[in-house]
Amino acid sequence: MSSDEANQLDQKIALLMSYEPEDANEYVFIGQQCATVAECFLDQWQSSSDETYLEKARRLLFKGIELVRKGAEMLPSSGEEGDEMEFWALAAQMATSMFQGFSDSTALDQAISYYMKALEAPNDEGETHGAVLLNLANCLMDRVEREDSAENASRDINEAIQNGQSAIITLGRNPICLSDVSTMFLTRFEKRGELNDLDEATKLSKEALDNTSPEDTSISSRQSNFAQCLRYQFQRTGGLDYLHQAIKLLTEAEESSYSATNLTRAKILGNLSMALNLRYESLGTNSDLLDAIRISSAALQIDGLETEGLVYPVILINLASYHQSYHQVFPDNNGIDSAISLAELAVEALKDNPMPWSRCLYNLATMLNDKSKTTSGISEAARDELVEKSIEYLEQSTAVQNLDQSLLAMQNDFWSRLLHEKYQRLGSQNQDLLDTAISKATAAIQASGVLQDNRGDFLVQLADLHQSKFEKSGIEQNFDAALQALEECSNMKAARTLTRITSCHRAALLCASKKQFDKAARFAGIGVNMMPNLVYCALEKDSQLQALQNISGLSNLAAALALEAGATPGKAMELLEAGRGIIVKQSTDFAQGLDSSKLDDKGRQLLETYRDLKRGIEAPMSGEFLGDEYPSTFTDSTSRRLEDAGYATNIEEQLKTDYGFDVNPRLTENCIVKIASTSPIVAFVLTGFRSSALIATGSGIQMLELPDLKLHECAEHYATMQMPVKDALRSLEFENLFEVNENLKGLLVWLWDVAVLPVLKHLGCYTSGAPLPTTQLTRIHWLTSNIMGLMPLHAAGHHDGDSTNNAISHVMSSYTTTILSLRHSIRVMESLTLSKPLGQSKMAIIGMTKTPGPWPDFDKVPDHLQAVRQFITDESNTTYRENCTCCDALDALCASQMAHIVCHGISQRDPSNSSLILCRKEHSESSEESELVEDPLSVRQIASRGSRNSFLAYLAACQTADKIATGVLEENIHIVGAFQLLGYANAIGTLWEVEEKASVIFATEFYASLARRVQICSQSNSHYPADIVAAAFHDAMIFLRLQDPEYIITWGPMVHFGP
Repeated sequence: MSSDEANQLDQKIALLMSYEPEDANEYVFIGQQCATVAECFLDQWQSSSDETYLEKARRLLFKGIELVRKGAEMLPSSGEEGDEMEFWALAAQMATSMFQGFSDSTALDQAISYYMKALEAPNDEGETHGAVLLNLANCLMDRVEREDSAENASRDINEAIQNGQSAIITLGRNPICLSDVSTMFLTRFEKRGELNDLDEATKLSKEALDNTSPEDTSISSRQSNFAQCLRYQFQRTGGLDYLHQAIKLLTEAEESSYSATNLTRAKILGNLSMALNLRYESLGTNSDLLDAIRISSAALQIDGLETEGLVYPVILINLASYHQSYHQVFPDNNGIDSAISLAELAVEALKDNPMPWSRCLYNLATMLNDKSKTTSGISEAARDELVEKSIEYLEQSTAVQNLDQSLLAMQNDFWSRLLHEKYQRLGSQNQDLLDTAISKATAAIQASGVLQDNRGDFLVQLADLHQSKFEKSGIEQNFDAALQALEECSNMKAARTLTRITSCHRAALLCASKKQFDKAARFAGIGVNMMPNLVYCALEKDSQLQALQNISGLSNLAAALALEAGATPGKAMELLEAGRGIIVKQSTDFAQGLDSSKLDDKGRQLLETYRDLKRGIEAPMSGEFLGDEYPSTFTDSTSRRLEDAGYATNIEEQLKTDYGFDVNPRLTENCIVKIASTSPIVAFVLTGFRSSALIATGSGIQMLELPDLKLHECAEHYATMQMPVKDALRSLEFENLFEVNENLKGLLVWLWDVAVLPVLKHLGCYTSGAPLPTTQLTRIHWLTSNIMGLMPLHAAGHHDGDSTNNAISHVMSSYTTTILSLRHSIRVMESLTLSKPLGQSKMAIIGMTKTPGPWPDFDKVPDHLQAVRQFITDESNTTYRENCTCCDALDALCASQMAHIVCHGISQRDPSNSSLILCRKEHSESSEESELVEDPLSVRQIASRGSRNSFLAYLAACQTADKIATGVLEENIHIVGAFQLLGYANAIGTLWEVEEKASVIFATEFYASLARRVQICSQSNSHYPADIVAAAFHDAMIFLRLQDPEYIITWGPMVHFGP
């Protein structure tokens, strides 16, 4: 502002202050002029941040209110012309402005008082009367947010709703009025949790939106209001359709809000981020969490938002909670520190607003507690300090009165968890702590009517507390209370699927602890049956894994409990299969092998549409595709996936209902027996209370007790098997290699004695004579279930001298991730015909003669090429890529029926990041020449390409079939498994690093044997047997082992997956 403009305003102030009004109308006129000048000063303050302007605006507005109030008081007795209601309404509006601009609670009370006086004035019940009713209602709702007394707040809400409903009648269901009153009902629902209020709010907000023209500038705010109601409907019922519709409305509102005020736009972005975060919490869609963070950050950048009341700090604390969630998914000290910093800013900004301040303190308390648990290298003293600070914040948060039911529920639940942790830290001695924790958890459940989606988590927490007390005191009442809470959670359709499965898992373990195996088996079976719903097909692979880590081992437990409860071995194997490889079953197009003969043209078209939808759903989403349209890019993409997933589900149901066609069949006992008719399938069931083998053959499924197989010994021996993986064989000295090899020999002898030999004897495969030739050996498929699925079962036994007490001398071993995967592989092999000789198949060869980083180069790639040419003699059928990028490699693989890959491979704790180490050229800052850098081809990238009918993938790389990530054992996510996802019927890989010379010897013998076997088939004009690759693999294994049977490090890691 120029000095001349400032002087002009000061002159206006002096003039207004000097004028002595004589009648009511003059008082009102001068008061209005004061308000107008005050607005000018506010504008100058916002543009300059000069506090002098702010103070002048406040004084002028206060003066204006007093003048208009006096004019309204004088009017009835003065005999002047004027509308008393309008005068009081004007005074109230100015007082409302004072409250909104200066957070002046006294001004809000004045506004309410003046609106009430306006209603007492003579009127004709027209629009002015209706507007006064509505404005009074809105002021009462503003006071509710600042009210300490729950009784006073309840009174104000009820009065606001009563006035708002009268305004609706007076104003003829005006959309503005409908929208405002809907928010009043929604607030009362938040306070009391009465569902009728939510339904009324939903009805009114929908009517307001329906009666608003698309060209109306208020359309975005109406969409946002209706979306908020739908969001609560989702939290109440668990119906995802409500949440999807809310996100769609908020996305539309964001797009149409460019003509709205900055405040309205910020509110819409804040609401959209909340809805996206809710979908993330429900489905684990990491892209939604990422969007919530970025959209909230964008909202905070809107000009002038910091001066707009509660909107800025509320978005700030929500953003802090999203950062906290991000930290929980991707642990990082910076992530939790960012969340805490944002929350502290919000706490300071909200200190004069009790209810949002309370919620902010609660969030900050949870963040500090998270930091105490996840920060590495922190001292015990520092950890205790963080916990105590968390408790301090929680105490301050709970001291606030008149809180929403949802916040009360979350506060009490968190309080109970802190007390439980303290009880456990103190050695379970202080029973008072546990009793208080139980009372807090019970209070959380009682207040959770609004948050049905969270009620399940609260019930699981209460169950944990009662279980702790039962384990300490043995009181049956606590056992019953724990089981009752878990059962209630398992039956809650509104609860998250993961929470329901977790409750079933906990209930099964609880009942098993008292040997109540019938009950335990029932709970575990329910949980397994829900697992396919957990991996929602719209989720990204890492999100699916994250969810499954929480319930790892449930199918193994369910099978063991079923056996203990007297179920048949067939039923146990059905359960074991149903809860394993969930992601594989979602990702792989096993419908290709199903009998679609029952489908007519319409049915086949439905099936093709279903396949197209699945391919789109399973395609990876990546931040690389973000462009100018962000932040809606991920949001729209995720929403479209969810819509497509819903459409795909409907098609599944239609195919099943109309044609009896199941695109995701669950294998029955009869199906398993049929698949096992050509070779037995063996699965181990291993728990603390039972060790068994389930053995499927063409004559049925049997169970073999394995009393010497102990769970704790498995874990110890697994650590032995990991030695050549984590110590990197190439870096070990001879003495260390000898030690590792001796440990592996001990592991194989133990495996033979406690597991493999009893199975072979049961099958009648063990003889004391000389080993049979490969063609006469019994085929056996080991199902990679639980920790036994990590073991080298194919190599079990004694390998000193000429001993035949080993698996390789008596059976031809292969592995399979699931029985369904084995069936798919068998069908691929059965589709091969002599009219298309295997030796003329297209093969992609990837050779890494140069590997960047710490990896040594492969000198033997030419030898591998020579080995391959024994089988693929026509070089025109091979595509060779040397030192290629991951994209080039993946393209070549997808265009071929066979693959031979010579490179390094590595397994990661996140199994979907396990990868083949390839390379790309990158410009070097230190020289003008480009340099090779790592370009990993990950499991996630391989699996995302979808299923094809390919023949063989030979992975001459280390660590392609091991599974470091024991948290998702039942998913079998490793590089070999990813190639089976890509559609290869056979995959050859390794459990640990392989010596390069041994790798060449094995490959040479394998392809020579495969060529001989293919030639024999051609000469005899017979079909290719399904196990032709397995037989060639076994020949190569025998040949390599004969070089030095006791040197297990060399030949032991080779494994074959397939028929």
